Amino acid sequence: MNKNIIISIILLLLSVILITGFFSLTPDYVQITGTQKHYEDSAISFDYPNTWTLWDYENPLKTSILSDSPNQLELDPDNTTKYNTQLNNNSSSVVNSNGAQNASDVIIIKTEITRETLNGSLSLDNAYESNNLYKLMKDTASYKMVSNNSTTINKHQAKIFVYEVSSKTYQETWIQASNGQYYKILNECPTALYKTVQQEFNIIINSFNIK
Repeated sequence: MNKNIIISIILLLLSVILITGFFSLTPDYVQITGTQKHYEDSAISFDYPNTWTLWDYENPLKTSILSDSPNQLELDPDNTTKYNTQLNNNSSSVVNSNGAQNASDVIIIKTEITRETLNGSLSLDNAYESNNLYKLMKDTASYKMVSNNSTTINKHQAKIFVYEVSSKTYQETWIQASNGQYYKILNECPTALYKTVQQEFNIIINSFNIK
């Protein structure tokens, strides 16, 4: 057999071995379980809709270099077409820079999970005041605090704040961890869609577990 062919075969086999080894050693943070996905790292775990994407942590080419205890995670729906349709059918939809009036508009629906600390006079009861976004919005005429409720999430004390600004609804869930740390789950969507999307937000919140 030609020497060059032998070398090519050896190189090909080595490449296959290296690629196989890479993917076998790559951390697998996300599992699909029926209609949901399940995320788990060294600090937390939670479920989310299988029609949503948890950015970077679902990409096996990136997970090997990502933290196994990240300070921030971002999720959003894979496709917002169904939400566009619902808004188009809702004649009361309000338009602003983050809302949508027709199918060509961009709808912002997303969830951000961050690890936080609270300083000064802030506590679980008023944790939402630490949000820089809240500080910008609280003095606007369209700002409205919708609800402020205490609860427990997997045996951890928590507060859920819901407020509206213009045509957007924000749902902040603060969960007390340990050593003065908290987890904040910030959900955002157009107000006209909140009742629909809240079911998807709740999958994340109700399953959220701190180890």
